[in-house]
Amino acid sequence: MREQIDALYAAFERLSSREQSLLLLIIVLVLGGIVGFGSFFTSRGINRQERRIEAKLGQLREVAELRADYQARLREQQRLTNEVRANGSTRILSMVEKVARDSGIELKNAAQRPGQPTGSPEVKEETAKVTVESVSLDRLDDFLKRLDAANRLVVIRGLRIKPNYEKPNRLDATVTVGTFKASGGRS
Repeated sequence: MREQIDALYAAFERLSSREQSLLLLIIVLVLGGIVGFGSFFTSRGINRQERRIEAKLGQLREVAELRADYQARLREQQRLTNEVRANGSTRILSMVEKVARDSGIELKNAAQRPGQPTGSPEVKEETAKVTVESVSLDRLDDFLKRLDAANRLVVIRGLRIKPNYEKPNRLDATVTVGTFKASGGRS
């Protein structure tokens, strides 16, 4: 190895000063190119790693947000489960009759029946179908608002309104109201 270095040095000494400076310039340019390309590829690799890290951090942030949302939904589900269990004593027809009395409305043809399937064996729906005859629009509106506000688990499932032909300023309405209860299977 030492001999090769001495041979290169001797060959360099035989060159003219102009050739020596050109050779040194070429060597500097080659070394500069190697360093430049090396730093370029290193920088590109670092940038790629930083982008991957940022993408992973973004995914972690998204997972954290989803986890928080999931926890909130679990709490909401548990709260609704507790409400459904506590709603077992609600008698839908009695509640609708009380709201009607408070609204100054007289009910006709009130009937309670099982509701629509809920998709869960733990929850059932009970409905009440009532008819209101010869009622003003403002009293019907008040009745429906009171029903909606009476209990979070009470929903108005159907509403059919038609004019009362005997009294032109009055309406006849059929209202279907439902509520959700624990079915008694698993609680």
